[in-house]
Amino acid sequence: MFFIRRTLFVMFCLTPVVMANTSAGSEEQEIIESSERFGPPVRSSNKTGLGIGWVDITYGGTVCYFSSQTVYLWRPQTNKPEKVYLKNTSTQEKLRINWAFGKQSMPWPQKRLSLSNGTSYLLSSDGGTEVITFYQVPEDLTNKVDQNTWMREQGCLR
Repeated sequence: MFFIRRTLFVMFCLTPVVMANTSAGSEEQEIIESSERFGPPVRSSNKTGLGIGWVDITYGGTVCYFSSQTVYLWRPQTNKPEKVYLKNTSTQEKLRINWAFGKQSMPWPQKRLSLSNGTSYLLSSDGGTEVITFYQVPEDLTNKVDQNTWMREQGCLR
């Protein structure tokens, strides 16, 4: 039930709302980007509803993040410890993370395996192997409309 409610909430929040302005007989329509009304847009092609810069290790896809932001890894099950393997597909650099029991999220290990804009990474865990491609939002995009347009073009927004 929670999954259905969360999915409906995400679908509602990301669907542009079209409002007809019927005052004075005008047929103008105003489109309001719901992501501006309801907070930050949901990232990427996965279906978890996590925010920008959050990586669900059980889904592949595209993740956008801001340079000033910490990227987080997230897992749905915390009932056991887990080993997660990260691999930069360009440099072949690898890293193993021991994920503790009960811990649902952790920051990307930036000091041990840095993120590169436009680079794909393999994430392997007990749930399988997924490919995640990361894109850093350009710093010169300062308003939400331009940021959302750019993220949509990269595949970070549904």
